[in-house]
Order: sequence, then structure tokens, then C-alpha cells
Amino acid sequence: MKKIGYLGPKGTFTDEAAYKYAKNENRIEYSSFSNLTEALENHCVDEIVVPIENSLHGTVIEIIDYLISSKNAQIIHEQYMHINLCLIGKKVINYNQIKFITSKEEALSQCRKFISTNIPNSKQIFAPSTAQAIMDIKKNQNDSIVAVGPKRAAEIFELNILEQNIQDKKNNITRFVTLSNENINKNSHDKVSIAFAFEQTDAPGLLFGVFKSFADRNINLSKIESRPTGDGIGKYIFLIDFVGNLLDSNVQKCMQEIRKNCSIFKVLGNYCSNL
Repeated sequence: MKKIGYLGPKGTFTDEAAYKYAKNENRIEYSSFSNLTEALENHCVDEIVVPIENSLHGTVIEIIDYLISSKNAQIIHEQYMHINLCLIGKKVINYNQIKFITSKEEALSQCRKFISTNIPNSKQIFAPSTAQAIMDIKKNQNDSIVAVGPKRAAEIFELNILEQNIQDKKNNITRFVTLSNENINKNSHDKVSIAFAFEQTDAPGLLFGVFKSFADRNINLSKIESRPTGDGIGKYIFLIDFVGNLLDSNVQKCMQEIRKNCSIFKVLGNYCSNL
């Protein structure tokens, strides 16, 4: 049985992603991102499940930086999850009976319209995570306090769902990836992520040359992004996701062509996509 690490506590969306990915494996929760990645680096777990991108907030830079700096970690699988936030309570009560509402600050802000319309007089209490908020109301003797969090957390802690899908933007999607020290089943992989930086940062036409390499070989790009390298103003590392497999000859030729002008070039993963 594999050991699958994820950032806890149990009942978060990351926990749900880990469950969907490996419900029959040994899933182990970690209290911090550094402890989670350290477990992978030291082979204490076989794989870890982490969020890498959200449709509202963009890329999770911490994950990208880790992938770029790690010698062995790479993406082996991705999945997309709709973020459905629920109003959760110990008992089924009317909105006018609710005096306190607790959750992670970001979760409460994503439900601002629902809260202001239905429970405008409630006092908000911030928690470290949605799961922690739900655990807190489980222990609380006060029935007038409710939480915002995932449906799975309500089920785990045997609480009542007062309302589902209360987030303001309904199309809130998070992309989760599984990281491993070993790539597997390369023949079945259909997506590649790469990171690269140019040797000459001010030479004209460098990015055009990269895009032309893909276009000439009819390779479809699904994501393009840049972020500072941290080595000074105007120095960037570029991130590209594209459809393909590193075993394909046209992909291999494209990668060889791009590498020629790069000071940094790294494959972050060649993996299966589960849309």
C-alpha cells in the first residue's frame, strides 16, 4: 500500500483531493507544507497531493518554487475540483438564529454576498482552516455558531449542512497535482509542464522563438506564465504547460530547440490529466 501525504487537517479540500486520488491507499496528513515536502524528499511517503492553481487566485507559487528547486520531485497526475462551500451547523437552525460564523478568512470572503444577504448581523471568527473551523463548532456548546467549509468535513464530523454552494462565484475550481520522486507510466501521459529562463534576458525575439518551436510542431499550449527569478528586476522564469508526451519525437525536438538559449530548463512533470 502506498503512503500518500497531504496538507491537513482532515476535512479540507486537499484532504478530499487526496481521498479522490487514492482512497484505498494510506493517506497521511502533515501540519505544514515544509513538513509535507520534507517527507517526500526523504522518501517517508511515496507521493504527495497539493493544490497548484485556483481559478480565482491563480498559481500557488509555493508549489512552483518547490518543483523548480527540488532535484527529484515531479508532477505525475492532476485533477480538477469544484470548490463547493457549505454552511454547516451542529443543528438545523434558521438564519436569524445564527450569531457567529467561523472559517478560514479566504473562505468567508468568498461567501461575502451570501453572508451579507442572509446573516448580516453575524460576527465572523477566523480559523486557521475550514476543517479547523468545523472541528471548533463540533466542540462548541453554543448552537448559534456555524461554519463555512467543505461538504466532506461536515460528513466526517457528523454535522448538518444548512446550505450548499454558498460561494459568490460558482465556477471556483482548484487544480490539484500529485508529486512523486519517480515518474511512472510515461506511455500514458498526455501533458507536460516545463520551467525555463533565458541566458540573455534582453535579447529580442526569445519568447517568440519558443512559441514558434511549439507552433511549428503543432503542439498546443494550455498555460503560459512568468514569475521573477529573485535575482533582480527584469529577470523571469517562464512556466509552460502543453499537451503532449516527452516520448513523442516532435516534443523531444521542441525541447532540444528551446534548451539552446536557456540558462535554466527543467521538466516539472509529464503526467496524466484528469479533467
